[in-house]
Amino acid sequence: METECRTKPRPGSFREFLLSWYFWKPVAGILAGAFSGYLLYFFIGCGTGACTVDISPLGSILTGGTLGFLVSGTPCLPCARR
Repeated sequence: METECRTKPRPGSFREFLLSWYFWKPVAGILAGAFSGYLLYFFIGCGTGACTVDISPLGSILTGGTLGFLVSGTPCLPCARR
């Protein structure tokens, strides 16, 4: 078994953080999920008003963004949990 962690260290400064994948991975997940949520509202929607998620575009965008963040994972290092 390897005891050495081979992941990149966390960025040191705030500027490095904004330019790193630790910042952009969750942001990309949120944007993709929000866009998917809006597409769900626009193309499928809910004509009767009984659907809680699809009743308004804001609800679909927020739900999609949350799911996109959860699917994209958190920006934590896998070796930090040892």
